Amino acid sequence: TDSSMRCKTLIALALLLPTALAVRAEGGAEAFGRGDFAAAAARFEAGAAAGDATAQNNLGVLYLRGKGVAQDYGRARELFEAAARQHLPGAMFNLGMMHLRGYGMQAQPGVAADWFARAAALDDREAQFFLGVLLTRGDGVPADPTRAKALFLAAALAGLPAAQFNLAMLYLDDPKPGEDEAAALQWLEAAAKQDYPRAKLHIAKLDLRHNDEPGRLEHAATLLRELADAGEPEAQMEFGLLNLFGKGLPKNEDEG
Repeated sequence: TDSSMRCKTLIALALLLPTALAVRAEGGAEAFGRGDFAAAAARFEAGAAAGDATAQNNLGVLYLRGKGVAQDYGRARELFEAAARQHLPGAMFNLGMMHLRGYGMQAQPGVAADWFARAAALDDREAQFFLGVLLTRGDGVPADPTRAKALFLAAALAGLPAAQFNLAMLYLDDPKPGEDEAAALQWLEAAAKQDYPRAKLHIAKLDLRHNDEPGRLEHAATLLRELADAGEPEAQMEFGLLNLFGKGLPKNEDEG
């Protein structure tokens, strides 16, 4: 299960930077976009003081990262909590990440799961994903594969590539009636279209299972070449074997 997805402390900011925030924060979004974090912090501070949840969340992100302000986990948490009280799902997610990663506190996956659950109920796809990861592992909460799968599906339908990948892995690892390789492949392809490398690698692995189908082998070779050139070690190994044995491409022992 992929839990290496980047922390949404910056995802939240990216998702909350459209025009509504720009108006409320009087140019904070534009300042952030051009890398003027001090100016962004000043504008978000004004909005946060006025009680604007989006500005509170985004200012919290800057305090968490030490961008434009001195890093201050306590202040970040206060701001996220203020925004969460106004039912902002991104702030709930960020609180979950603080507790999960132990930013300024001892890591508490159970508390993190609670915040993720609150944000997931408001259709935050990253919260759905991370709650699914915790439920898969039984980390901070009792393991619940059925609920985890439902959360991955919700996030996958919302277009999150990490969730699409995890859902495909669940289909392959523990298939249920009607959940075959083709269903897993559909989700892997959806993630691959968003340049999710692990999805491309697993598509190639599925192709290699069909070594009696030249088209599948050629497709695997194309994907593995791309990933190998990008430095993915497992893809380099697999692509080397294809070259050595001439599978899906002309035999080339030197290249292999």
